[in-house]
Amino acid sequence: MNTQKLDQLLSNTGDLALRRRAALILRSMNATPKDRILDVGCGDGFYLFLLDKLGTYEKLLGIDNNPSSIAAAKKLVPAKSVQIVVGDILKSGFPKESFSKILCSEVVEHLPNDVAGLVAMHRLLRKGGTLYITVPHINYPPFWDPINWILQHWFGTHIRSGLWAGIWNMHDRLYMMNQITGAIQKAGFIVEDKQYLTHYALPFNHIIAYIGFRLRTSKTLGKSVRNSMSKFHPTTKKTWFSYVMEFLVWLDKRNDRTFGPNTSTVSLFVKARKP
Repeated sequence: MNTQKLDQLLSNTGDLALRRRAALILRSMNATPKDRILDVGCGDGFYLFLLDKLGTYEKLLGIDNNPSSIAAAKKLVPAKSVQIVVGDILKSGFPKESFSKILCSEVVEHLPNDVAGLVAMHRLLRKGGTLYITVPHINYPPFWDPINWILQHWFGTHIRSGLWAGIWNMHDRLYMMNQITGAIQKAGFIVEDKQYLTHYALPFNHIIAYIGFRLRTSKTLGKSVRNSMSKFHPTTKKTWFSYVMEFLVWLDKRNDRTFGPNTSTVSLFVKARKP
């Protein structure tokens, strides 16, 4: 893994929690040309974009059940070396043991039956293949989503959809570490690594991300600034947003440590192997 190139590719990723998840997943994966890689719930194709820029593989494929997301991914990741399809992991039709590595980032919490989805991934992995998963942590930092944190801890409820839904947006559940590792083990995997990610977080991160999206799609900003605000346009050209990002990354370095099970964090990471 070319870590310097990965850092450069992630340089414009304004969502620092996503930046941290992506860096950990891809460094842990350490993909090689012989790998057949599946991205389950690929969304806009960001992980496929990163993987394609970092190397060549026997197969690189993304699947998502949202046609709008797939349409966006095909525009943002036009490389012929990447296959992107609309589909349901439970009904993918892929042959057994088709892949050597599967990544599934911030997806399992959307599945009506998480174990069934994990069993489907187990079926698609070769023996000895590895699964890389991240899910949102139910013990998230108050600053990450203050409104839902108050609703959840004081009133036992949360906002599930819309701009103010935050970490709960369209999620069936959030996880404690033993819950996600238990589901993974129930599906037949052996857990090899688990980590807690991002304790120090900006307040209302999802609102900041939304404002950032509106800004980078606005034609009132110059093209170089808009590109510097897009995670799909890593560049060395400096703009005012580049300096903002450098400051935020400096602040985020407080997360460069190992957090324990009693620490509130944004995400949980698990690496598991098919025996």
